[in-house]
Amino acid sequence: MEHIRNLNKKVVLGSIWSFVAVSLVILGTTFFVTENNTVAVVALTAAAVITEGAIWLSAALLGLAVVDARKKLWGMLRGKA
Repeated sequence: MEHIRNLNKKVVLGSIWSFVAVSLVILGTTFFVTENNTVAVVALTAAAVITEGAIWLSAALLGLAVVDARKKLWGMLRGKA
């Protein structure tokens, strides 16, 4: 958990969503290049799973930032009282 806190969140989020963008470009290319429905369904499923994973990973990373900010706020409030 400490390792995740020390990561540069912008870099990690940028990497995650770049991977999603690449998967969507591959999906679009697949729709235009192939006429095989099976390949299109596989590409669509892969893009959907990658996007869903990116949403959950982003929520986890940003959620840790919210928890840290909340702890800091409570510490400041208790320290002043």
